[in-house]
Amino acid sequence: MIATGVVAVAAGGLYVAGLLATGDDISAGTRVDGVEIGGMSRGEAEAKLTAEAPASWKAPIAVKVGDRSAAVDPAAAGLTVDVAKTADLAADPSRNPVTVIGRLFSSGEREIRPVLAHDEAKTRAAVAELAKKNDRPVREGPSPSGTAGPWRPSR
Repeated sequence: MIATGVVAVAAGGLYVAGLLATGDDISAGTRVDGVEIGGMSRGEAEAKLTAEAPASWKAPIAVKVGDRSAAVDPAAAGLTVDVAKTADLAADPSRNPVTVIGRLFSSGEREIRPVLAHDEAKTRAAVAELAKKNDRPVREGPSPSGTAGPWRPSR
């Protein structure tokens, strides 16, 4: 019975230590597409991600139109990285005891995928323009990743 109490007190102590160590900040060693944001607040991470956005976030996206290859400017097509939601995801405000205690003993190496957003009207306009330039009808197809999931910039 005493051993159970000691274990419970130790686990509770580790949990409180984990909460105090990380708070609402982003865990040390956290990166988004190679940009180090560990130990920062959400606001600081947003600023850094905006200032140091990887080139892949703005690089033209290769597409196929029939037999032809073309490129789409992500910004013109309304495809962007939502830095605020990415910072929120990186902050991982989980209060789950296993997660909190685990952060104390982890190496801290954590890569977060950016959260993507799109402006549907701009995306449809870009697709329509590509179709017109290539004398093709607009039709629905798979996303650039080959899945039905969200678009993601390649590295």
